[in-house]
Amino acid sequence: MKSFLISLMLLVAILIPAVMLGSEGTLTPVYYHGNIKKVDIDWVASTNSGADGSVKRISGTLKRVVFKGDTGSTLPDDNYDVTLKDAEGVDILAGLGANISSNGTTTVCPGLRITTDTSVTGIVQFAFNDKLTLTVTNTGSLNAGNVILYYTQE
Repeated sequence: MKSFLISLMLLVAILIPAVMLGSEGTLTPVYYHGNIKKVDIDWVASTNSGADGSVKRISGTLKRVVFKGDTGSTLPDDNYDVTLKDAEGVDILAGLGANISSNGTTTVCPGLRITTDTSVTGIVQFAFNDKLTLTVTNTGSLNAGNVILYYTQE
């Protein structure tokens, strides 16, 4: 009986961090390590057409974000929205998660745009050291998708 309880406690300790529950839907982050870090977050919307939750505290500079809708009957509604906020409530996607197309894959390189009167001349990427909150809205009921964050640590 004692070994059963220990096994059960270990299983719970492993599974609880794997699924982050927010007030809407579910997020399931998977973390990859290397020179470029990767957080792969699967989301499933609630019946209220959204999902939100936090990923563990991560530190670095956001380089690229990929948005992918699920396929088939759980394809998100077109023009769904994603925000990724730091502890201060700043969307480190800089608004680039708005109106995501449900067809295919969308890739963005978020950051503060440096512009002249006529064009963008550069991007200052956002640094963070926070527990980040991902919110997906306007997806349609029980639809699903994926957000992949690529970042570096200096």
